[in-house]
Amino acid sequence: MSDSATPTFRYRAILGLLLLWGGLLVPIGCSDPAMRTARFPITPDDELLSLPDLAHALGMKVLRSNDSLARLSDERRSVTIYRPPGGVYVNGRPLDDVEGVVVYESHLYVSRRVAKTIRATLQSSPPTPPPIAAPSTKSVVVLDAGHGGRDPGAVAQSGRREKDIVLAVAMLTAERLRAQGVRVVLTRATDVFVPLDDRAALANRTRPVLFVSIHADASKNRSARGPTVFVPRHDGKASSSHRAGEAIAAALANVASHSRGVRTHEKNLRVLETTTCPAVLVELGFLTHPAEVALLRQPSYQAKLAGALSEGILHFLSRR
Repeated sequence: MSDSATPTFRYRAILGLLLLWGGLLVPIGCSDPAMRTARFPITPDDELLSLPDLAHALGMKVLRSNDSLARLSDERRSVTIYRPPGGVYVNGRPLDDVEGVVVYESHLYVSRRVAKTIRATLQSSPPTPPPIAAPSTKSVVVLDAGHGGRDPGAVAQSGRREKDIVLAVAMLTAERLRAQGVRVVLTRATDVFVPLDDRAALANRTRPVLFVSIHADASKNRSARGPTVFVPRHDGKASSSHRAGEAIAAALANVASHSRGVRTHEKNLRVLETTTCPAVLVELGFLTHPAEVALLRQPSYQAKLAGALSEGILHFLSRR
């Protein structure tokens, strides 16, 4: 192969089991045409690791892996890797500077440099703490990431779409709740469209202790900002829905400014009115507020919101 055909990255994506920190690297030729046109956002001197290799090096198992996200875990630690530009999360906390996550032939790979960062963070980051109060193993929570697929939800002037933000927060919230022993059911885990009635029907079939629909708001009033928790219109303050809403709103107020508390919507929100279990709908903030949308797009702030949601849900579960 001539120098003019030399790719940015000279190795095949699948490298086999590497000694991640021993420096062993087996170079493989570039005869594959797909590799001759590949361009990865990493340096030529870096190497890619498959997720099974990464899990083996970290002493974890691959619980889930596709071209959108991967989850590695052991009993107390977790690593979640999202398709770029989604980011990498260790024990629910976002990593900075993670250029080096790539997609090749419908699989995620990480660079050796990112793998070292993950390992160092695992060593310095405390494992997931024990639950506030150990929830029953029968506790099931349904998390509903709003919109999806052909329905983008609200769209900011910058082009940021509600469906992407709420899915990222829902996945992080699910990760934190599962680490605390809660069984979580997601109405969607990818960018697909799910009709409103199907979301409610899934909740009704599952019979969870709580249904949480996650959204981001929009308003003609550009000064409107802050998270809001909506509860069913006809539920009183002593209802389980209202108590769950109060717990979640209190937790959100600790991480988000201008919290709007618990409210009922002027319209009938179908996912709240047609579910037969306690249910709340959380608006994480306003995509129409310039400062707030700048926050909502940040993985670190999404992780804070997920932490608050899981904290509020756990608080509700512990006092049932």
